[in-house]
Amino acid sequence: MQDSLFEVPAHRRELTDGAWLDLRTGWQRDPDALFAALERDVPWVEERRRMYDRTLPVPRLLRYYDTGARLPHPRYARR
Repeated sequence: MQDSLFEVPAHRRELTDGAWLDLRTGWQRDPDALFAALERDVPWVEERRRMYDRTLPVPRLLRYYDTGARLPHPRYARR
């Protein structure tokens, strides 16, 4: 995570059954540029999982980086 994320105050939204969501608006100066960079530069992987009698796609794209691996955009990495 980006260190500056914790410098922005959170606005808590209470959900149900004791759950909540903390919103930190404005912590990312240019979210569209960040999303475009992630979409363009990260080699996303679609996994498939066996469920019951079928093999189905996992409903999200994934990418894992080992500790010390070079990230596509180190400026967004935790310092």
